[in-house]
Amino acid sequence: RVDLAALGKSCFPTIEEASDRLQSEWWLHAVQDDGKYCVEIYDVSHKVVAVFSCFSAMQLFLFSVVPFVFIFLRRRARQLGACCQRMQRRSAAGGVSARQEDYRRGPSAGHRQQPAGDNDVGECERQQRPSGDGVTVIVPMYLPNEQFVFRETVEWIMHNVEWLGALTLFLVYNTPEDMAEVEDQLRQMQRIDWPANRYLRVERVHGSTSKAANLNFAIRRIETPYLVVYDADHHPERGSLLQLLETLLREDVDCVQGSWYMRDLGETQGGLLARIIDAEFLADWYFAKEMSRMFMGNGYFSGSNGLWKTASLAGETFNEKAMTEDFDMSVRLIMQNKRIAFCPTARSGELAPISWSACFNQRFRWATGWDESFLQHYRSFAMQPGVKLRSRCGLFWLFGVKYVLTMISLFSLIVCLPLTIYWYSTHDIVGQPMNLMGAMPTYLGCVTWVLATLEAICQIPARGKQGLIQVPVVILVASPLGYCCLFLLMVALQVKSWARLCAGHEATWEVTQRSPLAARSSPRGPVSERRAAQQLLCANPFVVEVALVPQLKATALVAADQDASTQWSESSRPPSELSEDREQLPDAVAAEAEEN
Repeated sequence: RVDLAALGKSCFPTIEEASDRLQSEWWLHAVQDDGKYCVEIYDVSHKVVAVFSCFSAMQLFLFSVVPFVFIFLRRRARQLGACCQRMQRRSAAGGVSARQEDYRRGPSAGHRQQPAGDNDVGECERQQRPSGDGVTVIVPMYLPNEQFVFRETVEWIMHNVEWLGALTLFLVYNTPEDMAEVEDQLRQMQRIDWPANRYLRVERVHGSTSKAANLNFAIRRIETPYLVVYDADHHPERGSLLQLLETLLREDVDCVQGSWYMRDLGETQGGLLARIIDAEFLADWYFAKEMSRMFMGNGYFSGSNGLWKTASLAGETFNEKAMTEDFDMSVRLIMQNKRIAFCPTARSGELAPISWSACFNQRFRWATGWDESFLQHYRSFAMQPGVKLRSRCGLFWLFGVKYVLTMISLFSLIVCLPLTIYWYSTHDIVGQPMNLMGAMPTYLGCVTWVLATLEAICQIPARGKQGLIQVPVVILVASPLGYCCLFLLMVALQVKSWARLCAGHEATWEVTQRSPLAARSSPRGPVSERRAAQQLLCANPFVVEVALVPQLKATALVAADQDASTQWSESSRPPSELSEDREQLPDAVAAEAEEN
């Protein structure tokens, strides 16, 4: 052994002896010097890298791994509980009355006539204004950007989206110049013979230059207790609106935000960009947004596929100058102690941006909108009275803490990682702190990687072939390499946003360009209210008993009155028996749902 204490290091003839020395104390590393292995004390750069690596590991563990594991296990437990509830109700439905059995078997000779189709409803009845217990679907649109997608969206919503009662689709649009042919087509669509209890209303918002202005125009003219917002390229899944309603009633919140996915994965227009965005959406909607709600006790409205109580928006207007009017509205309502929930299983498909540059511009608009909201409201987070402590802390975490964690992660990525790689390539042994701090982020990152992949696999039954194809894409995007690429993109957007805001440049709205899909086959037939009730009963039996029984019974009784007037023969059945059927119908619907 050669002792060089005066130089602050000790040298050993073999690497084994040097390793034993490193194991006995921290903050040491070994290098080769003249054929010997010299143990040295960490200098300042080594200690800084070790400390930042420790902060990165703690951040990853507390704000990614623990919430991801909890969210994933909770979702699986809820699905298992719902499955057990359905099995119990199915086993308990063994003693069904004969009349319910007759209802389930369908019409029989001498008791029912052939049901009248939707086209047999009179024109006056079809054009009657919907009652106050319906929903208004607001579709804001900008021409000419969305002139090729709106018709398909209108037909999809009118024919496929399920709702218990009347549904009015309110299409509000603005255009910088008159488009006579397209606007004439919009007026013609109002005269189409839509399914029963489905109504289309089209209005041009003169003077509007933003989506917020279109929404404000529509909301002031709504009389229904619920409203839902969809972008012009969104195709919500058939039962998604009912899932939003179920969550709204069960959790007693003011708004429920559903999730998005890319619906053009199988089309040439989407390509690789659509698949990458879809994989990112899966991690964002099923983990990141749920994690945000865990910390601040609230979700936030994302601009589309969100169901609102109309009364919750009374007296409120979307900020027409904000880059992200949806998030700005969410912050203002949260500070009024209103509640917003997430429901990722209520999904809506959208089209991918037309190009990579269009996607970058869209993400830049989102980043700028978040920063604008922070600068506008950060004083209210601390000063406004009456805000719940959890909401106040959650908003600070969502904005302020996010920036701090981003800076720590950025320093670790662009400074600590290259230095660590350099030291590993030049030092034979880097010491215990560097080994531990270097291994922890790797192992913790693999946990989130595996959970995202498992979630993608769990989504295969709902998404089918495209869900199966997406699993390898999720594996790539959620991998450490994919995470680093997305993180650097986020940092670039953040830096550009802050540079523009600090320079005093006013951000301008830039519409995201999208490609229309090729012509599809005609949508499936109209949705009956009875079928909508069946699917809701099957999906949420325990909620229906508590929250939805009054609405379901009212809807079923209305349907019974319609059946009595159009389907049943008064000559073959007495009025008393018709009245009895009218009372039995809600239970019969539940029984048929359980059988299905």
